[in-house]
Amino acid sequence: MRKDDIYEILQEVDETLLLIGEQYVKAHEDKEIQEVVKVKVKNALENFRSCLDYCLHDIDELVLNRNRKVIYFPYESSKNAFKTAIHKNFKGLRNKNSKVYDALESVQDFNNPDSPWLTILCRRTNKVKHDKLLKQSRRDNHQVTIPGLGKFKNNRNVVFENCTMVTDTAVIPIDFSIDHQGNITSNKPIDPRLSIEKIDWVTFTIANTNRDVLEFLTQCRNEIGRMVEQIYLEIG
Repeated sequence: MRKDDIYEILQEVDETLLLIGEQYVKAHEDKEIQEVVKVKVKNALENFRSCLDYCLHDIDELVLNRNRKVIYFPYESSKNAFKTAIHKNFKGLRNKNSKVYDALESVQDFNNPDSPWLTILCRRTNKVKHDKLLKQSRRDNHQVTIPGLGKFKNNRNVVFENCTMVTDTAVIPIDFSIDHQGNITSNKPIDPRLSIEKIDWVTFTIANTNRDVLEFLTQCRNEIGRMVEQIYLEIG
């Protein structure tokens, strides 16, 4: 059984994610950093893929009583395609252990339409293993939050001129502008009753996706960890 190997790999990934997070902090201070630890990202992707395939080998051996040397974790775009792939490559799995089948199905992208990750992981892992490291695009993000007025994130320019904000206890004059970097300028003193919070952060988007590197890897870690736990509750 490969359960201990999988958890050892996940522990290594956890350490990698901490390191990548530290690089984000450095990048926030250093605008010259355009990409973050691409080799570490490659290692995390490959480690995730190993967890998926190790788990599948245990299912093949312990549930299906087979011992194939080459099998690959299924990732499909629809429920029917997944059902067909399992029937073709892991025939009888649903009948022998429906909870294991459900665990494999739960991580498929069609069950995570708002934030799909499995196909990106599998395809990008092949890319970094056989072709080249993943390209990243840096973005500096800014958000200004003014309770009662709104949140202003990465806006080009917002101008309030001769406006007022009515609260339960006061009428507050609003007369300032917010630029695309979240900087606030005004020709007049800003009313001290106005609460203003500004947050700055940096993201690194994986090329040809809309996914931030650290956010994506963290999601992969959480989803794989959850699936692994479910499966080994069933098979030991």
